Amino acid sequence: MKELFISYLYRLRRDLAFRITLIIGGGLALVLALVYLGLSFIVETNIISGQTMLISSLSPSSNFGLAIPLNLITFTVMEFNNGIIRNKVISGHSKKQIYLSLFLNGLVFTFSLMILYAALCYGLGSLLGLIKIGEEIPPELAALSGSYADFYFLKLIVSAIFIYIAITAFTIFIATLFRGIGPSIPVVLVVIVLGATIGTLIASFAADQEGVIWAVRVIDPYYPLGATEFEVIGQGIDPTTGNLVDIHATTISNETFVSGIISNLTYTALFTVGGLLLFTHRDIK
Repeated sequence: MKELFISYLYRLRRDLAFRITLIIGGGLALVLALVYLGLSFIVETNIISGQTMLISSLSPSSNFGLAIPLNLITFTVMEFNNGIIRNKVISGHSKKQIYLSLFLNGLVFTFSLMILYAALCYGLGSLLGLIKIGEEIPPELAALSGSYADFYFLKLIVSAIFIYIAITAFTIFIATLFRGIGPSIPVVLVVIVLGATIGTLIASFAADQEGVIWAVRVIDPYYPLGATEFEVIGQGIDPTTGNLVDIHATTISNETFVSGIISNLTYTALFTVGGLLLFTHRDIK
């Protein structure tokens, strides 16, 4: 197992596709930051910041979030096409060791790219957010326009970690099931996009139905990153009306946070165990 992991790290450092993906991620982060900056000039309000860029970078269904599993499919399938998997079997490694190493390698691949991309987005957002655009927003108006609750970003990052672990387990399962890039990419693409959008849409249309919200929390593993939840953090005067109104902050509720972790761990276990069973009972050509 250790030998398989070391061998993977050696090939990953020299893999051209991995380097190209890193370059694409850097370019995408820069383009996204410039788009936010351009919009800031249009509306004359500073909407770019490290926080907004970080939130955007973690989405599994847009931007770089989709590029990671699609490139992981290519990297995994090529191990079959190039005979690397077959050589591992011939070298005496068990199929169980090989599949678990594919999952572990997939985690390294996913989080190497994701951490670098998120860090770059946050850095660019923080840097460009220092540019003064238009008039300063009055403090009371800024507060009323929304902020982030305590521990929001901690919950966001932890939720993203478990979500991308589950995505990696699912991607490896599909790649080793079909062992072809053609059928694997559409399946992974459709599942991630639908999973990240349908649950959020259902919850938004049934926001007052607690049973539906709980069903989405349990079934949809991507819900914590797409949920629109707020909590009242105080009261303030609306400068446009002069009325006393509640000040809301974006949050991830404890229910959504915990259920999201459990949901993603469940899916990770199902796809890892299921993939392991299928892989060990199929021939390696």
